[in-house]
Amino acid sequence: MKNNASILILLISSVLISFSCNKKEKRRIFHLWGKIASQYDHTPIKSAAITVYSQDKDKPIETNLVDWDAGANWGYNPIVARGFSDSNGKFDITYEDYDNTKQRAFYIAQNQYFDESLVDAGGEGDKGVLTMMPLYFYKVRIKNSTPFNINDSFRFETFVGSHYWLKGPNVDTTIILSEIYVYNLWIDWDIYKNNMTPYPKKNTATFNCKPLDTCSFNLDY
Repeated sequence: MKNNASILILLISSVLISFSCNKKEKRRIFHLWGKIASQYDHTPIKSAAITVYSQDKDKPIETNLVDWDAGANWGYNPIVARGFSDSNGKFDITYEDYDNTKQRAFYIAQNQYFDESLVDAGGEGDKGVLTMMPLYFYKVRIKNSTPFNINDSFRFETFVGSHYWLKGPNVDTTIILSEIYVYNLWIDWDIYKNNMTPYPKKNTATFNCKPLDTCSFNLDY
């Protein structure tokens, strides 16, 4: 009798496990499409890389991708599809995901000349026009034009928190910086030379280029 009861319990457990697995693994095809354009002049953005992530809508969308591994296996946001916008900025992506009311998707569009944008895709459908903010670029040439000794140093930092420290008599380098077109780019710098600091206060310069343009700035010390 005990054996029969044990067998019955095992059978019920197997059915419940099977039902649970089938429910979890039920999947279907989703369709996502839309257009990507510049927020500045509304021209289409071609070749924007689009990555679609799956996520549980009961949990917050993780927007900081820095801590993800290369396969986006961190947490509950696996990659389910990838694609690119065409020459007209249009994209059309079909992907498979769990058919679960709690399951939603979001995607990130990236382009080397535009700031990345994140959109809650809500699963599927026409997303209309996604606008991205264009970048501008600045070439900053730093040169020690009147070297004194190996202790000469030049330090500067940017609006986005990048720090550079250049030391020695033979400094002659170019650094390329970028910023979103709606913001001015500023840098602070100070100089140590001739065993003294000729500019005890921070020096500051502010720039603003046209979107997608590259401007140049020379810093001789």
